[in-house]
Amino acid sequence: MAAILFSAWNAQAFIPRLPANLYQRQQHSKLSLYSTLSENVQTTVEARANSSVALFVTVPGTLTRKAYDQACKRMIEESKTSIPGFRKGQRVPEQVLLNAVGGPQVIINEALDILCEDALKKAIDESDVKAVGQASLVSHPETLIAAFKPGEPIVMELTVDVYPEVEFTGPYAGLKVQVDRIPLENEKVKQALESLRKKRVRLVDTAPGYEGKLGDSAIVNMQAFQMLSDGTRGPEMRNIAAGEGVEVVLEEGRFLPGVVEGLVGKPAGCKVVIPVTFPENIRDPQLAGIKAEFEVEILELKNRIVPEIDEQFAKEIRPDLTPEGIKQEVVDAVNADAEERTKMNRNKALEEALLAITRAEIPECWIVEETRRKFALMMQEVSTQGKSEEEVKKMITKENFEKYREIAYPQTVKTLMLGVATAKVAEDEGLQVDPLELQDQIDLRKLEAERQGLDEKALRDQLEAKLLADMVLDRLADQADVTYVDVSDDA
Repeated sequence: MAAILFSAWNAQAFIPRLPANLYQRQQHSKLSLYSTLSENVQTTVEARANSSVALFVTVPGTLTRKAYDQACKRMIEESKTSIPGFRKGQRVPEQVLLNAVGGPQVIINEALDILCEDALKKAIDESDVKAVGQASLVSHPETLIAAFKPGEPIVMELTVDVYPEVEFTGPYAGLKVQVDRIPLENEKVKQALESLRKKRVRLVDTAPGYEGKLGDSAIVNMQAFQMLSDGTRGPEMRNIAAGEGVEVVLEEGRFLPGVVEGLVGKPAGCKVVIPVTFPENIRDPQLAGIKAEFEVEILELKNRIVPEIDEQFAKEIRPDLTPEGIKQEVVDAVNADAEERTKMNRNKALEEALLAITRAEIPECWIVEETRRKFALMMQEVSTQGKSEEEVKKMITKENFEKYREIAYPQTVKTLMLGVATAKVAEDEGLQVDPLELQDQIDLRKLEAERQGLDEKALRDQLEAKLLADMVLDRLADQADVTYVDVSDDA
């Protein structure tokens, strides 16, 4: 009986609203004791703890009779055993049917199931209750069977979680927060600007007899030979260092130790033999410690002129660019991480301040769903850390889930509380996600979502929630009293 009654709550209206949809807040009046009349079904709603309500549904005798008659008809049509003297589907006297199916309880059971499918669902739909989970039948099935009499009214009690009422104990506009500001990396900015200048270096011919200096470029033909243990030359190392017209920048650390030093002070047209020992920390460990000779012919020497960042430099990069524009773009690019981390600190501070003034009861079904989601993600992460599929399956037990639920409970409630608080601010401020921006984000994340097993609706809900939360935090930041405190980068 219980299974049949509960099976009636699989309709769309009773599918749990997952936490990802917290931001799609529904309008509803404040819950209190009230009654509504749905045709002939009277529903009384009473508030309960943890954002739930109890519904007392009084089904009139006319509907209990109708449900009973429908149950009889259904039993006749679906009966797997023939009733002597009657064809399948033929009208059968009630007493004969009762004897054939095993007594009145079987038909009453079916009649109650019909009421759950029809009258109770309709009562909830029209009671102004914004359900966020599946309704549960409180009335014991055996009690209902005993109380059911065709043609007489019957009262059924249900409970269901509802969207929580959110209240703020103070204004969310003007929140006072202190934010750790990550310092800008000025040294990295200098290095980036210098690197940009060097990438656009200009090579200038030198006079005959000019001797190479650090900072110049040498255009060379080069061969390398491995040295044997007896001090004689071995095979040529063609794949290591060989080529014609190769540019060697005469800067320390730019080539193998000894090569640059062997070319400094030498003029064009000179041939030099440079002994080299490959360092122990070289990328290819097979070369570590090997001795070699580099035979180098200097073809040309060029002065490397590193340009200043001036108007000409800027125009060569982009016609509409200025020197100040270059420097600002480099600053923005280098410091994007520091600014993003500062913004994350700001958002975290605003979230904590908003939570401090938020009062709401979180539905139990949300807590369960969010815990299941996090537990599944944790198991998925474990599976990527070298655990076999069999080992992961052994970890997915009721006991482990309950332990995780207990540990994760405070953070889970906090996450959901922040969700309803953010949704309330979005509603009050009239904030809505731009559909085009949302679609762009969906298109960018679609392949990744498919790998994670998310369908497009789940992805849409997730991204819409994230975009709306970002909008809310930006709005709160605009209205807030924010004090930034400089901290060291390793704080």
